[in-house]
Amino acid sequence: MKHLIFTIVILLALGVALAASGIKTSAATVDEREEIRKTYQLAPGARVRVSGLNGPVTVETYDGSTAEIYIERTARSREDLVARPVIIEATSDQLVIRTEKDREESRWSRDRNVRDRVNLRLPRRIDFGISGINGPVNVAEIEGRAEVSGVNGSVSFTQAATFSHISGINGKVTVGMTRIGEGGLKISGINGGVECRIGEAVNADLKTSGINGRVHVNLGRVTMTGEISPSRVNAKIGDGGPQISVSGINGSVQFNPLN
Repeated sequence: MKHLIFTIVILLALGVALAASGIKTSAATVDEREEIRKTYQLAPGARVRVSGLNGPVTVETYDGSTAEIYIERTARSREDLVARPVIIEATSDQLVIRTEKDREESRWSRDRNVRDRVNLRLPRRIDFGISGINGPVNVAEIEGRAEVSGVNGSVSFTQAATFSHISGINGKVTVGMTRIGEGGLKISGINGGVECRIGEAVNADLKTSGINGRVHVNLGRVTMTGEISPSRVNAKIGDGGPQISVSGINGSVQFNPLN
């Protein structure tokens, strides 16, 4: 019963987030296609936000200042694409990529199915947030804060130098890190397994709670502290440091070496 209630809560939360973003999930025949290609200059520390997209999102990062955007959109008709456009708002300090809710309020408009495939090449020195995505999300290393939430699909994330928060995910979460930001890492509300791949140089405090599955710590530099059980672990990785907190997980949790 606990498992069932947890799953229902996660799915309802995701349903609300996706509905608010105007995302449709019914099958459709693709007859129309459009491409969006844009480039913008971003200052170090700029905020980048991506939301409300119906399809996979891949984020590559590099040491530069130009944001490169490529979005492929498909739908049954040109009218569907026009009625649910992608909005891009850019300044040197902020980049926002989002979809606009259907411009029509008719019953027919609720049957639209627009698919988005998003590839971004972004400067590494940014703060990054992504939410309300109906598809897998893959994010490379970020040197600021990173927040990922409301994703109906798997999430693969490298690391953020300051703070990382991953929540409300309906799918597997994989996080790799060669170092940990001073704000730590928080993973919560996941309907799927979690794997943290941790490099040899990482020093952190580890805490797990509310796990509907088993916790496996397969690291050599670990000292167990406090309460220990198959689903609850308190430990120190290396010399200890910023906290890695994993809670509210409907699946197994693994801490493995970063290969």
